Amino acid sequence: MNTPKGITRYWMLSAGALLALLGFGPCATANPVRINFSGTYDFGNNVGMPFSGSANLTLQPDPAASPTFPAPPAPPPPGPRVDPQGAQSITGATGSFNGHAITGVLPLNGASPSAGEYVPASFSALVASNTPDGSPAVTFDNLFYASGSPITCIDINGDGSTSPGYPFSGGFLDPYGVLFTLDNGDLLDLWSNGLMPRIGLNYGVILFAPAASNYEVLSAQFNGVRAVVPAPDFLWAFGAGLLGLFAWRRSIEMKRVRARN
Repeated sequence: MNTPKGITRYWMLSAGALLALLGFGPCATANPVRINFSGTYDFGNNVGMPFSGSANLTLQPDPAASPTFPAPPAPPPPGPRVDPQGAQSITGATGSFNGHAITGVLPLNGASPSAGEYVPASFSALVASNTPDGSPAVTFDNLFYASGSPITCIDINGDGSTSPGYPFSGGFLDPYGVLFTLDNGDLLDLWSNGLMPRIGLNYGVILFAPAASNYEVLSAQFNGVRAVVPAPDFLWAFGAGLLGLFAWRRSIEMKRVRARN
């Protein structure tokens, strides 16, 4: 039996619309990507105070992203360091955080990792005082992962193999995270702790203020920050509209088929 061309075309278009609709999930890479995050400070000057923010990220293809980024126990690739495959560069941001405007992201500065470590090529560092662990700097890489971050903190063993320096992964950021600039001169670090046992996927936040010679930590929450990338509603509305149009077209085609019969 021959199928009317109009009905065949309807099913093809409907299937295409449905696939396109399903392809844009919560981590779709429409530009810009909005992230919403919130939590309660548990370190520093504002312990117990809630915070929340929303940022629209401008994303660009990451020229340093490569499939050769090591996945333990694979050895590090020869030549300059690379970023993980699938990473995108966060080149700008707008939004708000606790009443202050997010004005952008701090530029990368190409910091060197510690001996025996392999880190992304975008690895950068901010010199800071009053850090909870006493370290002289806080790291960032301004990378976004639409499909979830891999392990990016990697130790290089004596035999040349690698092992996780930090074992958890996942989330649209990695443990180095993104460093936002605020309109009052402060800086805000947001990163992913990955999928942790008994806690699940969670994020962390540090708020910095300018100091005499560097930045100082004002307040922080190191795990338990909730961060989400909302689904792009306009895409769902567009897809639903297409499906409705195709349903109307099918109704017309079916009426024509019945009339011919």
